[in-house]
Amino acid sequence: MRLALVYDAVYPWVRGGGEAHNDELARRLVARGHEVHLVGMRWWPGPARIEREGVVLHGVSPAMALYQGQGRRRVAPPVAFGLAASAFLARHRFDLVDVCAFPYFAALGVRGIAALRPLAWNVTWFEVWGTYWRQYLGRLGVVGEQVERVVAQACPFNVAHSPMTAARLRALVPGVQVEMIPSGTEVLAPSPLPRRVAGRIGWCGRAVDFKNLGLLLDALALLPAALPWSLEVVADGPALESWKAHAHVRGLSGRVRWHGFLPTRGELHQLLSTCELFVQTSLREGMGKTSIEAAGLGCALVCVEHPDVATTGFLRDGRSALVVPAGQPAAMAAVLARALEDGGLRERLASGGREVAHQVSWERIVERVEAHYGRVVAAGPAPATQRRARTTAGGAE
Repeated sequence: MRLALVYDAVYPWVRGGGEAHNDELARRLVARGHEVHLVGMRWWPGPARIEREGVVLHGVSPAMALYQGQGRRRVAPPVAFGLAASAFLARHRFDLVDVCAFPYFAALGVRGIAALRPLAWNVTWFEVWGTYWRQYLGRLGVVGEQVERVVAQACPFNVAHSPMTAARLRALVPGVQVEMIPSGTEVLAPSPLPRRVAGRIGWCGRAVDFKNLGLLLDALALLPAALPWSLEVVADGPALESWKAHAHVRGLSGRVRWHGFLPTRGELHQLLSTCELFVQTSLREGMGKTSIEAAGLGCALVCVEHPDVATTGFLRDGRSALVVPAGQPAAMAAVLARALEDGGLRERLASGGREVAHQVSWERIVERVEAHYGRVVAAGPAPATQRRARTTAGGAE
C-alpha cells in the first residue's frame, strides 16, 4: 500500500509519544513492503521532501513554535498546517491516509477532500479531551469541544491508542466505529546490556505542569535520609526551570540529574535500562508509551492513578506496577520506599511489566495496524451520505 501518515510534529525534531509512534510505525511498515509518506511541518533544513530510513518525509508548511510559554498549543500553526496538508493531499494520491485527530484542522481538511473525491482514510486518536477543553481554554473550551466532536463524526474508521480513549470516543459520539490498537513498544534491551544502578529512578516527559514531576520530588524529599536513591530526569519544556528550582528548595539537587531530551530513542532506552524503577506522575496520558517501554526494559513501574491517565488500564496494581493516587506525596513516598527496599518486589513487578510490554510489542502491533489499514482500503471510499449513516447507526467495536 501507498500510505500517508499526517501529523504536524515530526520525530526527532519534535519529541513526544505521538511523534515517536508515527516514526516507529512508518519504519516498520516500510520494512513490511509498504510505501510510507510522513506529512508534517518542515522541521529540517533543505528540501521539503527528504527520505529517512526508507520513509519519505514531506514538509508541507514552515515549522512554527507549537506551544505558548505555558505549554498550551498555539492555534495558528495547526491552522496553517491543516491548510497546507489539505492542499498537498488534494494533489497526491494514496491508498490510505491516516491523520492524527489532534490538533483537528488537518483531519477536517482530509474530511473535505473525502467529500470531493474517493479517499480511504482513518483518524488516529492519542487522546479524547471532551470537557477538559473547558479547563484548558476557559470559555473558549466549548469551541474546542465541539470541533473535537465534529472530527469524531467525520470518518467511518478510527483507531484509539487505549481502552480509555476508545471509551471516551464512543461516549462523545455514540455509535462511532473505533478500533483499539495501542502504540507499539520496543521491548528489546540495549546491547551490550548496561549495569542496573542500585536505587536509580527514571522519569521522562515533556516539561509542562500536568506532567506533575513536583509530586515525585515532594515524595523523594520525604524518604528517610539513609535510603539510597538517585533520579534521572529526561525532559525539556517550559516547566523545566521551575522543576529544577523546586528540587533545589527540597534539598534534592545533588541526587537529581537533568538530561534534557536525549538525541535518540536508543539512548533513552540505554539510560532506562540502568534504572531499577520508572515513575509516571502525569495527570494526562493517552497511553504512557515510555512507561510501558521502561517496563519492557526491566524497570519496576510506579504509576499515578487519575481519571485522565490511560496507562493504568494496561497495568495491574501489585503485579505489573504499583499504583498511587494522584496528589498524595506521602503515599508516593511510602510506595517508593517499599520498592527501593524490596528486591523481590521489584523483580515481580519487572516480570509483570515485561508481560504487558510484550503484549503491545511492535511485532504484534504492526500486524494489527496493517490488518486494520487493509480493512479500510477494502471497504472502499463511501459517499458522504453513507458515511454519515454509518456513524449514526452504530459500528464495529
